[in-house]
Amino acid sequence: MNCKQKTIFAALCIAAVSLAGCSDESKPADLTNPVTSAMQNAAADSEELIGLKDAENAALAHAGVSETEAKITKAELDRDNGNYEYEIEFTAQNYKYEYDINAADGSVLKFTKEAVSAAIAETSARNEETSAAAQKPAETLSPAVTAKADETPPPAVTTKQAVTTDAPTSPDAGTDIITAEEAKSAALKHAGLNASEVTFTKAELDHDDGITEYEIEFYSSENEYEYDINAATGMVIKYSKEALKLPAMKNSSSTITLDEAKAAALEYAGLTDSEVKFTKTELDYDDGRAEYEIEFNYGRKEYEFKIDAYSGDILEAEID
Repeated sequence: MNCKQKTIFAALCIAAVSLAGCSDESKPADLTNPVTSAMQNAAADSEELIGLKDAENAALAHAGVSETEAKITKAELDRDNGNYEYEIEFTAQNYKYEYDINAADGSVLKFTKEAVSAAIAETSARNEETSAAAQKPAETLSPAVTAKADETPPPAVTTKQAVTTDAPTSPDAGTDIITAEEAKSAALKHAGLNASEVTFTKAELDHDDGITEYEIEFYSSENEYEYDINAATGMVIKYSKEALKLPAMKNSSSTITLDEAKAAALEYAGLTDSEVKFTKTELDYDDGRAEYEIEFNYGRKEYEFKIDAYSGDILEAEID
């Protein structure tokens, strides 16, 4: 090997060593991950949070849907009132599911299940294939996503009208509709409850996208329910079920005082009575639950609290 060849060989060796010394730490962040970088860092600081896959599995298990049947459309870590939770959304078997999963223990905080007719999925799939062939992806509508009420869907796709069958456009259209009591019974049957176990808070006839439906809301000792019932067929169009903790005793002597509620809000905010100006302090009832609404100002900030009138727990806290 002559002198020139030795020089070239040495340069190549130095370059190889430099490349080998580069670590994976220089790679850019995975921007396709649904969890934001800031939230990833926050989650990393807590060793007790479950993983994203565990949250997906918890939602699928609760829905009774296998991983092969589901199409995940959203999975991200969020923070609500200081608590971490995963927002998981997926479609399966002509239904759309939305879950809030406790990021600490994997428990289901809230979920909804909404019927999505096969007609919507099939029509959307055809539109997607046609648009892809024409190289016009902006005209497609994903089968896993239903159009919002305030958006105009593609001409060949209907939204909520395709969920039910032959519903009347109004109660005066000449088609018989069920009574409010029958709608309530349909909701109870679906929930697996009877009238003696629940308290109804709403039973109202409404029109949505040309469909006549009953909006039924009630709560039991453990959960709060909301139903949309087809007024012509009695079929469940949409429902949600949310965990609800109601106090066992409901007599006024068991509630905390207004001063105790104010003290709980101030302690949460880390302030004292002399530092703030109260703008609202009253006892109210929300879905059968007694709670105090406490609002006050501190400097340019506005604090709003909802306090459980029986336990003194902070139900909601908001700072503007």
